[in-house]
Amino acid sequence: ELVKQMRLQQLMPDVITYNAAISACGKGQQADRALKLLQEMQHQQLVQLQWFARWSNHGGQVPATS
Repeated sequence: ELVKQMRLQQLMPDVITYNAAISACGKGQQADRALKLLQEMQHQQLVQLQWFARWSNHGGQVPATS
């Protein structure tokens, strides 16, 4: 919803925005929604799908970067 609202106001979500939304999805056990957001990030070349594997292996919590 946040990303959608930003676009309606002609604002471009960045990595921080997406990470916050994905984290909220993880806490709300909405993996499908998180995956959709992650795919949007990949489409915008903000992240690679390897991140999702790390995210899902951490129980939906944002993993620390290494």
